[in-house]
Amino acid sequence: MIRVVIVGDKAHGIGVAGKGSPDGTHKEYKWSREVWADIEVLAKAHGYPIEFTSYGDEEPGRIERVKAGNKICDKYKNYYPLFISLHNDASKADGTWGTARGISVWTTRGHDMADVFADIMLTNLHGMLTETKKRVYSPTKGAKDFESNFDVLAGSKTVKPKYNGILIECGFQDNKEDLALLKSPEFKKKVADAIMNGIEDINKYVVENNLK
Repeated sequence: MIRVVIVGDKAHGIGVAGKGSPDGTHKEYKWSREVWADIEVLAKAHGYPIEFTSYGDEEPGRIERVKAGNKICDKYKNYYPLFISLHNDASKADGTWGTARGISVWTTRGHDMADVFADIMLTNLHGMLTETKKRVYSPTKGAKDFESNFDVLAGSKTVKPKYNGILIECGFQDNKEDLALLKSPEFKKKVADAIMNGIEDINKYVVENNLK
């Protein structure tokens, strides 16, 4: 039984500065869109409804993403919205190479259903993507995610999200080892598979707990 509608949020946009590898060979916006394209194929094959907060390569604006996500929630009133924003991380702000590696999941500050979803998604990401490090805030159940009130997750004073969202930081684009993985077609396919598995497990949780 499918109860989840996937609200996909693609990273940044083609014109957003600084969102790539220091050598210019990798662009976060492009990678995110390529992986989402693979996830979309898998989701539709499994029967999941899926829509995106933006289409094309341009940056719509962070609050516009929330508004678009809310419209999807309104459109699929009989489904539970699963908002996923897909990014690459970076440890340096000066455009140089760093040493940090790994995959993390972020939610808003405080405890809500997103913390549960983050744990489920991390189990799949860390279980399947063993080529890089596991990044968790705490080993404690329900506290493995990092927390920050990113606009796409928390909204603004005037625009509040109708979803409890998660943001995935998959690999560090300013680390040479992680960058090699991000460029690998095989690794990108594994990322899509891991996220799809996470969606399936979250859907199972939503069904079993009759979430509204």
